[in-house]
Amino acid sequence: MTQKQNTILIIGSGKLARHLFHWLKSLNQQNQTDQIQIFTWNRSLPLSNLYDLLEKVDSVWLAISDKAIADFYNQHLAHFEKKYVHFSGSYSHDKIDCIHPLMTFSDNLYEKEFYPSIYLTTFGDKNLADIAPFLTNPNIKVSSENKKLYHSLCVVSGNVPQMIWSKTIATSQSQELFANEQIIQAFAQFWNQSLINLITTLNTNPSSEAVTGPIIRKDSQTIKENLNSLQNQTFLKSIYESALSYTKE
Repeated sequence: MTQKQNTILIIGSGKLARHLFHWLKSLNQQNQTDQIQIFTWNRSLPLSNLYDLLEKVDSVWLAISDKAIADFYNQHLAHFEKKYVHFSGSYSHDKIDCIHPLMTFSDNLYEKEFYPSIYLTTFGDKNLADIAPFLTNPNIKVSSENKKLYHSLCVVSGNVPQMIWSKTIATSQSQELFANEQIIQAFAQFWNQSLINLITTLNTNPSSEAVTGPIIRKDSQTIKENLNSLQNQTFLKSIYESALSYTKE
């Protein structure tokens, strides 16, 4: 059977799978000459449907959990000669290429103009053009031996701040403390400016500090009072205590 160029089957039903489908559709809308034929499959559909689709495509994109990739490939895909791609920043498979989007994907789909700006990471000697030449996104390359460290940094820097921010405004004590209903907007402005300050500092003088407050000033009395006030906030107190090591490293 003659296969068409850029015929892609996206496997999965989570946030990433939905974003990938939306992303590829938007590419078709922008490019009227080089269309991508997109199919989808997830575990709620019969396996016979999967095998039918595999006869029609030249690429399979596995938008499934890291722990499921190897078993799914071995059970259902290994005997099909296709180009396989997964999107895990940590897992590696010698038969499946990897593209890791350095981005967080929410339940809400993004504007189509946003997707081409997402940095896509490839590993080892692979370039983005080798795996998905129709994607024009900026490409970060990471050595294979640094892949797990790279992903750990993504997890820590992308998720821990959100956990801290959520705990800051979502605890019962926080709700009692802030009577003003604009608490989220107020803290969002504060956090946003802190991030802007960090980015500005890194771009102009990476060796200088954008961090402010008692930890950087080594104000021991204020630090002690802060920790005492967080006695009932186990998570935030542990984060604060971990932050004390910042000035020691």
